[in-house]
Amino acid sequence: MFLSIDDARLRQIIREELRAHPATGAIPDQLATETGTFNASSTPETRIQLDRVSQKIDYYSSVGHISAIEMGNLEMEIAKLDPAGRRAMLRRLTQALNSGAIEGRF
Repeated sequence: MFLSIDDARLRQIIREELRAHPATGAIPDQLATETGTFNASSTPETRIQLDRVSQKIDYYSSVGHISAIEMGNLEMEIAKLDPAGRRAMLRRLTQALNSGAIEGRF
């Protein structure tokens, strides 16, 4: 069975995450994720999931596009992450889409 987050729910999650953080200053969890030193209390499984999603975003950035099915699968993987990892990966994905590094639709 294929479960998908619809566009409205995904936008709602993104808005909630953006509202939860001040417009100025960096989010510590995001900075830690980008430098590879994610939350020290996270489990090895959590780090593996985060790395897997990060690698997929890097892959789609390198090829320059993502299909609707691939986006749905990526959204499902992001949804399974812990809140800090989800914020960081949604931020990376959104930046890649907004910058044009990945051509696709949420």
